[in-house]
Amino acid sequence: MLASFHPSTTTADAASVRSLPDGAKVLRRTSVREPLHRLSLFRVLSAPSGRDLTDAASAVVVEGWKLASTGLARADGGEHVEGTRIAPEGNTVVRYLTPSRWAAAQSSPGRWPGSQLARLGDVAVPVDLVYTWVDGADPEWLARKDRALHGVGAGQLNETAVSDSRFASRDELRYSLRSVEMYASWVRNVYIVTDRQVPAWLDTSNPRVRVVDHREIFTDPTRLPVFNSHAIESQLHHIDGLSDRYLYMNDDIFFGRPTSPELFFEGDGLTRFFLSTAVLDLDPPGPRDLPVLSAAKQNRELVERTFGRTITQKFKHTPHPQSRAVLDEMEERFPEIFEAASASRFRHPEDHSIASALHHYYAYATARAVPGDVSYVYQDIARPEAVLTFNRLRRLRDVDVFCLNDTDGAVGSPKERSMVDLLDELFPLPSRFERTA
Repeated sequence: MLASFHPSTTTADAASVRSLPDGAKVLRRTSVREPLHRLSLFRVLSAPSGRDLTDAASAVVVEGWKLASTGLARADGGEHVEGTRIAPEGNTVVRYLTPSRWAAAQSSPGRWPGSQLARLGDVAVPVDLVYTWVDGADPEWLARKDRALHGVGAGQLNETAVSDSRFASRDELRYSLRSVEMYASWVRNVYIVTDRQVPAWLDTSNPRVRVVDHREIFTDPTRLPVFNSHAIESQLHHIDGLSDRYLYMNDDIFFGRPTSPELFFEGDGLTRFFLSTAVLDLDPPGPRDLPVLSAAKQNRELVERTFGRTITQKFKHTPHPQSRAVLDEMEERFPEIFEAASASRFRHPEDHSIASALHHYYAYATARAVPGDVSYVYQDIARPEAVLTFNRLRRLRDVDVFCLNDTDGAVGSPKERSMVDLLDELFPLPSRFERTA
C-alpha cells in the first residue's frame, strides 16, 4: 500500500533509566529532534507464559520517500522529474515513483497499476504440504507392527529399521503445524498421511487439513500395513486433490522464520533441492550400511544406469519440494522401483528413497529442478551439543527451517524434555489446526 509520508525533522522521545540511592529506578524521558525516514508499526503480543512474541519480522514498515528537486540525477544516468518520490532504501520492486505514477497509484486506491499481478519469478500456483505421521505408542498400531515382524526372517532387518525412536511421537506435529501457520501461511492445504490414526488434538473439521489413510494411496493395498517411510513416500503423489507442486515434510521439521514459496520452487514450476555437504562412500549398498545410506546408494546406481552420470552428495533434512508430474513419470518409467518400495514393510538395504532423494536427482537430470539455498539447522537431540543448539535457536531465530531428529539415546532423556520446552517457547500459540477444547 502506498501513502503520502514526507520525511521531516521530528520530535521523538528517548528514554533512559537512572538509579536512586535506595535502589529504586526512575525512567527519564528526553526529547530528541532527528530526521524520521521509517516507522515500524507492530502489535505487542505475549504468549501465555509471558514471553514476548513481538519481533522485527512481524512489523509493518512505513517509509518516508524523498521528493526530488529539479535536476536530481538518477542512478541510470538520467534526471528525476521534479516531484518524483524516491525510496530511502534499495528494494527489488520500485526505486522511485514519478508524479504521474504517484497520481495513478492514488486513484487505484493506494496501489500502482499492475501491482496486483504476480511478478515473473513468483510462484503463482497452489502449494500443498504433506506430512507422514505415526503414533508409536498406539496399542493397535503396535499390534499390527508386532504381527508384521513375526513374518520377517532373522537377519533380514537392520535394528535401526524398528527402533523406538523411529516411531516415537512427542507432539512434534502439533508444533510443526504451528510453525506453518506462523511462517508458511502461503501453504494451501495440509495432508497428514497415517496408518488408521488421527492426532487427538487435531481439528479435523478445518477444511485446510485432511488425514489420509495409507489405504487411500497405496496402489496395492494388500501390501499394507507397512512401517517403512521409504514405502509410504513412494505413494504420496497418489493423494486425491493434492496440488501438482507440494512440500513433503517429516514432523520433526519446523519453519523458523517467515518464508515464501519461492524458497522451494521457481516461478516457472521448477522444484528446488538442497544438497548437503555429506557425501556417499564409494562402496556398493551392503548389510553394514544403515538403511538410509543403502537407499542413497541404490539411488546412485539407478542414476548411473539411467543417465550415465553419478552422484556424490546427500540432501539436507528439510522440506522436500515435489512435482506430481515428475513422480508420475518416474512411476511409469520405473514401475519395478515403486512396486518394490511399496512392498517393503520395514526399511531394507534394497530400498530406494524416492520422495526425499530420487525425485530431486531425476528432476535435475531432466531439467525440472535446480539447486536451492536454505538457511538450516539439523540437530540430533541425543548428541552432547543438543542443548547448545536449542539455546541458539531460542536466541537467534535466524534460520528458515530446522530439524530436531532423534535416536534411541534420546527417548525419555532430559534432552527430550528440553526439546519440548524449546518448541513450546518458540511456538506457544495454538494453531487453527488444533481443537479449541
